Amino acid sequence: MKPCKIFVPCGAVGPGIDPVSFRCGVELHPDIISADAGSTDSGPFYLGTGNCKYARASVKADMRLILKAADELHIPVTIGSAGTCGTDRSVDELADIVYEIAQEEGIDVKVARIYTEQNPLEMKARYEKGDIFALNGAPDISAETFEECSHIVGLAGIEPFEEAFQKGANVILCGRSTDTAVIAAYPIMNGCHEALSWHAAKTAECGALCTTNPMDGGVFLTIDEESFTVQSTSVSGSCTAYSIFAHLLYENANPLKLTEPGVVIDTSSSVYEELPGGIVRVTGTTLTHTAPTMKLEGSGKCGF
Repeated sequence: MKPCKIFVPCGAVGPGIDPVSFRCGVELHPDIISADAGSTDSGPFYLGTGNCKYARASVKADMRLILKAADELHIPVTIGSAGTCGTDRSVDELADIVYEIAQEEGIDVKVARIYTEQNPLEMKARYEKGDIFALNGAPDISAETFEECSHIVGLAGIEPFEEAFQKGANVILCGRSTDTAVIAAYPIMNGCHEALSWHAAKTAECGALCTTNPMDGGVFLTIDEESFTVQSTSVSGSCTAYSIFAHLLYENANPLKLTEPGVVIDTSSSVYEELPGGIVRVTGTTLTHTAPTMKLEGSGKCGF
């Protein structure tokens, strides 16, 4: 099996991609460019209003770099959590940007839109049936919680990305997805080690945050049947065993286990090996398949 090479140029689409480090990633000849476009890091305002955190021109500038590189290399693109918050409107707004760039640059695109917004009233009914419960450590919820939400989104796993690939899409724009699913879908679909693909995706989800210079550049993953490697695409950053392991502490309740839709990734047996050139190789990660669950995020007005 040929290793799968994934370029993650940024932690979010919109704040601005450094063109020098981006070019370094492109010259490593990835098989796909994947990036998240948002999360709840910025607070509930963007989900509650359905607005993007970043200016449209900034998002377009980042997407232009990504789409031109993908066209140059003849590779696909996956973007998750469109428009910061991942509402259906955000997916459509990002799709409009993609089509604008495609027309301006003469690029052929077949765009798939994955919508993940949920109907609050249907979610209330499911809660009353016992299908929805509060996350551990989160505030209690009630039927009224769903009525208070302007928008509710479900965090997609890898399955809708896989379906979009199978239908021939070369640019996949997802509403809210898990930060890892947008990266893990392609290598898993192509036969790479499943647990290591998830682990690699978790490591690279925020771009350079897993490197020694978290404010510059992106990261490049190479995944095969028994390991993955990760390296910085910035000349001012590198990866160490510490920086890669430490990212399991980021936005994660358990530093050794990661829960995703239908799987729990276990890194307690993982081995982190530092290679020349600031590259880290990881082996030994395992996973357990579980009953599928989906995290919901909701936000609504609470005053003026």
